[in-house]
Amino acid sequence: MVVQSNVGIGILWIAFFETANPFISIEITDNTIYAINNLKEKWSFNIDNPKEINIVMLMGEK
Repeated sequence: MVVQSNVGIGILWIAFFETANPFISIEITDNTIYAINNLKEKWSFNIDNPKEINIVMLMGEK
């Protein structure tokens, strides 16, 4: 996953996973990247603290 700035700064953040399901949507709010994969898991990545990664299952969503 690569997150690129749309104000000319270039690449903001990159994540690489050897074994992960494909992300189907990505949203950035403040300094957090939210990505949902094809298993309906919502991953959140803190741009300022790359080690802070959370994964939650979106129950009942399609």
